[in-house]
Amino acid sequence: MLKPLETATREREDLSGIWSFKTDPDGVGETERWFESDLVGAREMAVPSSFNDIVPGRELRGYVGDVYYQTTVRVPRGWEGERIVLRFDSATHRARVWVNDTAVVEHEGGTSRSNPTSQTT
Repeated sequence: MLKPLETATREREDLSGIWSFKTDPDGVGETERWFESDLVGAREMAVPSSFNDIVPGRELRGYVGDVYYQTTVRVPRGWEGERIVLRFDSATHRARVWVNDTAVVEHEGGTSRSNPTSQTT
């Protein structure tokens, strides 16, 4: 799959790293608005990764249900007022992306393709 490259007119910011991660087996995260503040009781999770495969033990190996990933991103000063495209290469099954307390995109389907969205800062 071809991916956008950084050029003289396109800047990229890689969001890979350690994010906060929390399972939501009861499906209450959206109702309780977990996306509005730090995830209480979260653990650290490498992104990108498959949580089912990297957490030791059986706790998450067979988990099927909602999960939350959260990180803080610093938007480069030069991007203010510009269209920003978020690219997720492996957001499979179902995903909803929140920027601050605004849902900016959602995707449902089992493919491993990017799910671009844009947000003007």
